[in-house]
Amino acid sequence: MNTKVFILIFGITLLLIIGCGTILSFAIKNNTVKVNPTLQTTPTLQNTPTLLNTPTINNPILSSCGVTTCHGLEITCGNAQQVMCTQMYQTGDICLQYAKCALVNGSCEQIPNTKFNNCKNCVQKCIDTYSNSNDYSKLSECEGFCN
Repeated sequence: MNTKVFILIFGITLLLIIGCGTILSFAIKNNTVKVNPTLQTTPTLQNTPTLLNTPTINNPILSSCGVTTCHGLEITCGNAQQVMCTQMYQTGDICLQYAKCALVNGSCEQIPNTKFNNCKNCVQKCIDTYSNSNDYSKLSECEGFCN
């Protein structure tokens, strides 16, 4: 891909992301978007009995198993409904589209995925090659080929 085309597409994408964030912030401030209050605070319960053998389907943490990583190449899995990420792009974010988590024996775990591993290895090579040179345009261009 031509470097100028890649930089143009990257710039337009950043403008769209920033614009959407500004619109969403404005809508929330003006109460045109309702925020789910259960996601803002979690009450602390004291002296709550511990339930054993709780069915997975009734456990909100396990039933919403997903990728909780917002940026980068190291994936974490957990309650994906409570993840709040920034809109800033970081090196390696391109690979997150391939990351997958699922319930395995009652535990939320990352599922091995060839596309994610290939993308991660490619981005890591770009980082190793260009991060010390402080040439972020070359790092970004290299990462674009990892998709």
